[in-house]
Amino acid sequence: MTFTEFLTSRKVSHDAKGDFVRLALSDPHLPHFENWSETRAYIVQRHDNEAIADAGEDVWKEYQSAQRRALRASRAKSNEA
Repeated sequence: MTFTEFLTSRKVSHDAKGDFVRLALSDPHLPHFENWSETRAYIVQRHDNEAIADAGEDVWKEYQSAQRRALRASRAKSNEA
């Protein structure tokens, strides 16, 4: 799952994290990011909003957790076979 796919699957909250998700999803030029530092640099440069970028770090951590859970589930499933 890419970060963008994660964002589209995430429930948008009414807080700074939700603001980050809305901003990121409304950006037609949002590239595929490999790490948080690339993502943060892009958000700050393109949208000039440190607070939104700071909230985005929490969203990135949620994405990383979701990736780890998916990997564990995949490994468990392949061990069952």
